[in-house]
Amino acid sequence: MFRLVDKDGYAVGANPEMTVTIKGPDNFSGTWQFDHFDFADVQMYEDWGMANIYPDKAPVASADDKMVLTGETYEKYAFTPQFGKDLAKYFGSGTRDVEFIKVDKEFKDQNGVNTNFTRLKVPGINISFSDTKQDIRDAQVAFNLIQSDGKEYLECWIGDWIPVYGEYGGDLSDWIYDDTYLWTMAPIRIYFTRVQ
Repeated sequence: MFRLVDKDGYAVGANPEMTVTIKGPDNFSGTWQFDHFDFADVQMYEDWGMANIYPDKAPVASADDKMVLTGETYEKYAFTPQFGKDLAKYFGSGTRDVEFIKVDKEFKDQNGVNTNFTRLKVPGINISFSDTKQDIRDAQVAFNLIQSDGKEYLECWIGDWIPVYGEYGGDLSDWIYDDTYLWTMAPIRIYFTRVQ
């Protein structure tokens, strides 16, 4: 049973019908091609202060970078990264099974509005985002489907990472974070478009 709060135009008998949409987690199956980064929210410690990511040290990607997610439900996908350049430093190579963790409502989109992101557990991630330092483990990566300018984007938040000094402008390799720190303070946001 649904009960509506008092609102003009929704008095008993005033409307012949009402549509209720119940939406579960998105299904991200498909081939996704790199489109752009958004570093607006990325901040890192350097020495004892805060500093924005250095543009000349930022990760690099190209339209040749793709990933394939294959799955019948939102609960599990086969993940095949086809990345060169810097995305391969984090995601590595080879097909792996990734699993649904939860839908997180703590994230904010580019307009500061709370948005539901789906966290997936991805094995074989180098959380140092480096080709010289290897910290390989399961990592959480968050995804969200958005529509913008008539295009569908897969928004990817990398919050489970540790920058290494000299590569991305900060030395966080000795820090240990709780579950929310990098998600909310220093995510790398990557946008992909669907390959038709």
